[in-house]
Amino acid sequence: MDNVKETIAQGKKITSFIYNSDKVVNLMKTYTKKRELLRPGITRFATEFISMESLLRHCTELKRMCTSDEWAEFNNTTKRKAEAIKVAELILSEKFWKKVRNVCAIMEPLVKVLKTIDQDNKPTLPIIYEAMDRAKMAIQKSVKSWKTIWEVIDNRWYNQLHRDLHAAAYFLNPILQYSGTCEFNLDEVRRGLKNVIAKLEPNLDAQVDSINEIKIFADKKGGFGSAIAARALPKSLPAEWWLNYGEDAPNLRNIAVKILSQTCTSSGCERNWSTWSLIHTKLRNRLAVKKLHKLVFVHYNMRLKVKNLMHQRDTDDFYNPIDLNHIFHQDDILDDWIRENEQPTLPEDNLDWLDKGIHQTESESSEYQEHDNDGFGDTLSQYITKRNKKGLAASSSRKQKSKTKQTSKQTVPSSSNKSDSSNDDDDNGDNGDEGTILQA
Repeated sequence: MDNVKETIAQGKKITSFIYNSDKVVNLMKTYTKKRELLRPGITRFATEFISMESLLRHCTELKRMCTSDEWAEFNNTTKRKAEAIKVAELILSEKFWKKVRNVCAIMEPLVKVLKTIDQDNKPTLPIIYEAMDRAKMAIQKSVKSWKTIWEVIDNRWYNQLHRDLHAAAYFLNPILQYSGTCEFNLDEVRRGLKNVIAKLEPNLDAQVDSINEIKIFADKKGGFGSAIAARALPKSLPAEWWLNYGEDAPNLRNIAVKILSQTCTSSGCERNWSTWSLIHTKLRNRLAVKKLHKLVFVHYNMRLKVKNLMHQRDTDDFYNPIDLNHIFHQDDILDDWIRENEQPTLPEDNLDWLDKGIHQTESESSEYQEHDNDGFGDTLSQYITKRNKKGLAASSSRKQKSKTKQTSKQTVPSSSNKSDSSNDDDDNGDNGDEGTILQA
């Protein structure tokens, strides 16, 4: 894997050189249509792949930039000139871009597997075994030296990651079991399933019953082969499916539910709920303990409120099982997580969306307050409502003041008390304004 390390180091050299100069960054954006080469990684697992994929996507634009007059002008200083020549040679080298394509072909299937299991809303243990096999097959199709890559993956998989629990979850997953495309007669899979049954069920008689029930499940006998079970299969999570249709194998069902309800990693929960680490970091000033506790309290409650508001939408999606058939396709929905395909949703020149957003928020502010029964007021809606009331009050005050001045101009005072009546009008106008503001 030395070639991969070398290619990643060369990619970092290019991005570091570009982002060390504001002029070069602006020049780069003129060719990439204001798109960045470096973006914050959605997960810490994919940062290097995102950078390499971004370089590959902007390959043509970077070549045009290196051959422009502005590139030579901006890097004409003694400090940057020599390095600029090396970076330009690297960008214009077809050998370098061939290695970048090779690295992306190796890393993309693995990153997709990591993305699939790096979540906290669905059990991912039932699909990790098959997902790794499909990732290896995707690498075999796109990389000539796939055997070397497989050796590295297998070494990490079998020596550090693979357990009997993965094989048992693979076998007991009804979606894979009845797909007809997976191999379940391997000694590794059968042995792993029996070892897990022995660990989860201490009673020998119950172990025998569970192993005998494997054939009922594999042959789709009883409730496993019913029409409703087949119809519910693509719409149910594996553990839920076993609870609903596994009554003909009660001993095996108890074990299957325990196994298929597990996740592969806790990184999703760690990233989403490490509020203390989010607030109390080295980049922030060291906060007083009392203030820190308040921030953590507020942040947790904000998360709980948002989670409650989005519960209905997430509930519908939760019962959709993970479909491995679409993970390794080119039009995979996970590509948005890996690639930045979409254009900016907020146009830079046209600001009509801002007015529409304000009017829409104003019309929905009362609706938010009606549905806010959990004790937390919608601060944004309340702020907009108060601002509108103040705006109406100020507008009413200006109109009242204008009417007062017009009345004073139409009234012609006598020469003896002209100044007095003028002063009285001014005083009355001021008092009227003050009264209007206080009333508002």
